[in-house]
Parts: sequence; C-alpha cells; structure tokens
Amino acid sequence: MKRSSEDLSISLSEDGFEFENSNSVCHVRWKEIQEICAYKLDLLTTDEVRFSFRTNENAWIEISEEQPGFEELCAILELRFPAVKGWQQQVIKAAFSENRTVLYVRT
Repeated sequence: MKRSSEDLSISLSEDGFEFENSNSVCHVRWKEIQEICAYKLDLLTTDEVRFSFRTNENAWIEISEEQPGFEELCAILELRFPAVKGWQQQVIKAAFSENRTVLYVRT
C-alpha cells in the first residue's frame, strides 16, 4: 500500500519533531541531533530536497520537502541551529545536482 504524504506529516514540539515512518513514529529530540545535512534527489524532471539528521545513536533520520510541516521545521531549525540559515543557496542551485551539504555538526 502506497503511503500518502499526509501520513508523513511533521509535527513540531518543544523538544523536537516527529513523523510516522513505516508504521512507527519517528521522534527526534533537538538535544540528540549531532549533524544536519541537506541534499537534493534528482527525480528526472524535478528535484526533491531532503534533510538528514544524525542522532546520538548514530542513526540517520531523513525528511523530505514533500512532507507537510517541512517549511515550519526549516524555520525552527534556523532558530535552534543558526548554522542552518542560508541552506537554500547551498543546496538548491544548480538543478539536478545533489549538492550534499553539511549544515551543522555538534561540537
């Protein structure tokens, strides 16, 4: 059964964000984020922006710009992790290039 993007809506909370993924809820706490990367997937006629989050357990969590709540998450990320500001200029140009960029690494 194909999942709709509504199933993957990103919900923000005071301590992080969550979304349903493969019939389970994925919760990421702000304090557990060790690294944030952004890149684009080439989908032949369009690109899709993705964010990857590495957590304390060295797990990578991915979200897509297609998920409802993505823009709200980006706004909060820029407040909580100022190094994320300006990610669009680093990732969106040039079309159909992955442009994988490390936006934040916890020191």
